[in-house]
Amino acid sequence: MRNSWKPGEKASESGIYDLINSDGSKTGFTVKVRTNDHFPPADKDGQSYVKSSRSK
Repeated sequence: MRNSWKPGEKASESGIYDLINSDGSKTGFTVKVRTNDHFPPADKDGQSYVKSSRSK
């Protein structure tokens, strides 16, 4: 199973995702996506989305 998704990629499963910086720190931005939804754009290069612990 994947651990992170880039902005614009499709989500493989529904859930709550946190936007993280390239160093792994959280940005404080969280999104709720459904399976096959595209992740929204990010503010900075190198940011990605990870499944939030709140969605488990």
